[in-house]
Amino acid sequence: MPEQRLSKWQPREEQLISEFCAQQFPDCPVRTRVRLGPINPSMDISGLSDNEIKLLGTWRRWADAVVIKPDQLIVIEASIRPLIGKISQLEYYLRLVGATPELAEFAGRPATGLLLFSMQDPVLEQLAREKGFSVRYFRPSWVDEYLATIFSREGRPVR
Repeated sequence: MPEQRLSKWQPREEQLISEFCAQQFPDCPVRTRVRLGPINPSMDISGLSDNEIKLLGTWRRWADAVVIKPDQLIVIEASIRPLIGKISQLEYYLRLVGATPELAEFAGRPATGLLLFSMQDPVLEQLAREKGFSVRYFRPSWVDEYLATIFSREGRPVR
């Protein structure tokens, strides 16, 4: 029986975000996988430390990245392939920014949305811009190799 090689999961979107932000925002603080929204524990929190209370908020949604500029926050949602659901995710995340305790020190700064993709989709881009979001394309060299693996996998019959 031939040996099956299992592909090892890799955080590709995190790699995409990290490389993009390092290139585009080298002088700005960037936070990745930012939990958004209020921490609403449904239990008695008296006697818990601040860190323990924060752990109660692990159910919260998270943005792929938040860039902290002197005059604004940029909330980034990324995907190698353009996915239509990213528009609604970003819209939702922008509503949660103002209620996020970890971003309270930046409360006076407006938050804008940016969708980051490695592949173009003109219709999705138009829809995103109609919502007021920026759309950027970033395609590091490793993306083509990754796309070759997923597209071949998508072409295989279901077992």
